[in-house]
Amino acid sequence: MDRELQRTVEAGRKFVLYLIDVDEFKHINDNYGHLDGDAVLREIGRRLGTLKNRTIMPYRYGGDEFAVMYFYSEQQETMGSTILHLFDAPVHRENYDIPISASVGSSVFTIDAESRDDLIAKADEALYAVKENGRRTTGAIKVYRNRSEEEKTARSYDLAVFLCS
Repeated sequence: MDRELQRTVEAGRKFVLYLIDVDEFKHINDNYGHLDGDAVLREIGRRLGTLKNRTIMPYRYGGDEFAVMYFYSEQQETMGSTILHLFDAPVHRENYDIPISASVGSSVFTIDAESRDDLIAKADEALYAVKENGRRTTGAIKVYRNRSEEEKTARSYDLAVFLCS
């Protein structure tokens, strides 16, 4: 991520960082076992990997969290929907399916944040706001984005809800 941030700064470009948290992952491990939990994480990684191209870079962030860096465009709404659609289908095991869903928070580099740490913190803050307002939001992405210093100080947010088509 650091290398991409540097290139973005040098090129004067913006990008969106999406942090993705698998909803109720502990429930998956507790009810299906850790081997199936690992299989779920591998499958999610595989699905996110299908997005990879010159402008979209998925990463395993840690634990049950993933990240997607997407070079900023007016198609941000579409990318959020695309990410959520990857969680529509359950993970297939030999004799059963494991349903999955995710919560997603995002932050735009140079609009919401101007440093790596702030970018991650803002996306993480948005992720937790989404989780507090309801999980399993398959079909919708809720993006909380700071718009001004006053709002950052007041910790108030504009809420945009992008519905999947």
